[in-house]
Amino acid sequence: MHRRIATVAVIAGAGALVLLAPAAAYAATPQVTDQQDDAYEDSPGLPNPLFSDPALDITAIEWAKSGRDNFTVTMTIKGTPKTGVNYYPSAEVGDAHEVYWILNVGSTAFYNVFALDPATGKQTGQVSTTYGSAVQVSGNTVSATFSAKRNRLPATLRDNPVLGPFGGLTCVAPENCNGGRTYDIARSPADTRFSLA
Repeated sequence: MHRRIATVAVIAGAGALVLLAPAAAYAATPQVTDQQDDAYEDSPGLPNPLFSDPALDITAIEWAKSGRDNFTVTMTIKGTPKTGVNYYPSAEVGDAHEVYWILNVGSTAFYNVFALDPATGKQTGQVSTTYGSAVQVSGNTVSATFSAKRNRLPATLRDNPVLGPFGGLTCVAPENCNGGRTYDIARSPADTRFSLA
């Protein structure tokens, strides 16, 4: 679990102790965990092993530095990853953008940056697409590696390389989860952050 750290400052001359707003905790390797057996269509988030599909059931998502200039995104599920399922880790970038990584079995991984309406938090349009490595499947994980070099990042991430909070979802749909069937959703604590810099 990540904790928020309150910043304390003493104002010189005034002798007053001022408590500033909590600072976001930067994680070396942020991880989202999710309960098992809650991956079924129109799930209210309650475990139900009779209906839950293990190939869609998120147990963890992790973002980690990979060498000096790369980062890896990994989604772990309860069952074996399979084609026809969309594995989408996600992160916010400030208040105006969000990123979705597409880790579909048998494909080249990529991520899309979307602009958000600050008032509603809803997507208003796609800003950029960036490709990474081929999606790797190992046991019950799907993962891919992406460049964190400044000149390889889209402008949105060059200007603000701090990601978080984090989440992810799995769904079944021809191309994306808009209007498709979402089966599992996972979210990190609101103050979790990770820097690509």
